[in-house]
Amino acid sequence: MTRRTHHLLSDIEFNCFLIYDWLDDVVDIREQYPLDRDDTRRIAEAIGVRHPAETQTQTDIVMSTDLVVDFSTDGTAKTIARAVKHSQALEEPRTLEKLEIERRYWFENGVDFGIITERELPNEPVKTLRWLLGYRELNEEIPRDILIQIDQDLDRGSQLTFGEFCEQIDLQYGLSSGTGRRISNHFLAKKYGYSTFILS
Repeated sequence: MTRRTHHLLSDIEFNCFLIYDWLDDVVDIREQYPLDRDDTRRIAEAIGVRHPAETQTQTDIVMSTDLVVDFSTDGTAKTIARAVKHSQALEEPRTLEKLEIERRYWFENGVDFGIITERELPNEPVKTLRWLLGYRELNEEIPRDILIQIDQDLDRGSQLTFGEFCEQIDLQYGLSSGTGRRISNHFLAKKYGYSTFILS
């Protein structure tokens, strides 16, 4: 998790961001990453297409890439650049021209570039990640020793279903009904505990 505010321009960008943000080896995600205008102008001229420009003044704009993601895996750094588009947009010749400018820009910089549409995003994991967002903050006062014990229990796993485990937390620690589930959801959202529960 990057632990900073991000500004995303579409549901597809948001869903794609959630997947990258969940990965342990992602260290940063930069959205609407600006490209060097001199370079994109040169590339546009080389391939014979119009550089994107402001409508009224026809001044060339600074192009951007939707997501630039930095990874660190076993001490090895890697950066990828991704254009995130609706699949229908890829049928528009002008969109393809701009994407080709982006592709060549990142190729020149030695960065892997790709295009992601809604077709590449897994529906169920995205739904789960969107749901977990609501539990990233725990908006109730729970004694620290109880939180530590629940986190340890989550790590160990259980033969109980997730729902049964949450009910057990309420009974074991004298918490109001539903508190155990909210705490467990919070820990899962923050990736504090991984378990072998069958989610229910």
